[in-house]
Amino acid sequence: MSAEQSHTAGRQEARVAVVILNWNGLQDTIECLHSVMESDYASFDVIVVDNGSTDGSTTEIPRQFPSITFIPTGVNLGWAGGNNIGIKHALACQYPYVFLLNNDTTISRTCISYLVGAAAQTGPALVHPAIYYYDEPEIAQLDPTATSMADTSKPDIVPLDHAYGAALFISADVFQRIGLIDEQFFLQLEEADYFLRAKAAGINSFCAPHARVLHKESRSFGGKVTPVKTYYIVRNSLLVLSKHPKALGGYGAGLKRFLWTIIGMISRARGLNTAWRPSDLFWIFSSDTTARAIRFGILDYLSGRFGSITQARNTYLVTSCIEPPPKIPPSSDGV
Repeated sequence: MSAEQSHTAGRQEARVAVVILNWNGLQDTIECLHSVMESDYASFDVIVVDNGSTDGSTTEIPRQFPSITFIPTGVNLGWAGGNNIGIKHALACQYPYVFLLNNDTTISRTCISYLVGAAAQTGPALVHPAIYYYDEPEIAQLDPTATSMADTSKPDIVPLDHAYGAALFISADVFQRIGLIDEQFFLQLEEADYFLRAKAAGINSFCAPHARVLHKESRSFGGKVTPVKTYYIVRNSLLVLSKHPKALGGYGAGLKRFLWTIIGMISRARGLNTAWRPSDLFWIFSSDTTARAIRFGILDYLSGRFGSITQARNTYLVTSCIEPPPKIPPSSDGV
């Protein structure tokens, strides 16, 4: 089947629920919605789940887009919990496909059409569009064909050995077989867990390179790497390992991979230009904000504290990025 045939095969047929999660991202979400509304695929509906925004989203988004389904949660349920709200609504309305789409993305006019065509070929699967950086649209974030083929010669589908949550097209059959997203993760690595659960059930992951998305990359975190994001990556890396040791090559291999993740975080945070040394691990016990984020992540995993980071730790990590913690004046006895 040619790319154009794939593009038109399921066109105007299967109903698609586009689930967009918003948390204080009003302008990004509006831009995303405009791109979705310009889709050449007719049979889709949009579900926007608002995760307790305080930036006017709850009034402005429904006002500008009255045709969408707008579900305010009133609280921040994270990527996992917020998307699960939208997925449950889509399944209750019997949509055969759910397109989880980050609000900091825009899609091409033909994106949904190509995804439907690809899903018709793969059967129940995790299907991704080709994802490129919004500010550098010629640089691929996810496209296995980006460096090897011109657009005209790309295949309809390419197997992947992972999943990526920024734009993920899933058939209802998959949710019915393996369930919803694990809300223990809250943010970060939920899709890694979902991929491994799907793989264990014989459900594969693919990229449909003719479907195109531009991604602004972690706008909710204010950038690619922040202490709060570091916290979730550390804690949830251990959670993934504890849930899927066999799939990750055993605990030994998983812990080795986790150690290299920590080493990479240390090197970036310290700006190390020299070869890493084992003694550099002692930096984790420093007062640096990233070091504290790593420690919090490990401690919360060990204590079984999942879901959202505690308000106290979140506030501490965020404010300590802006200014150092206040000095405590000595008491009258000098202690």
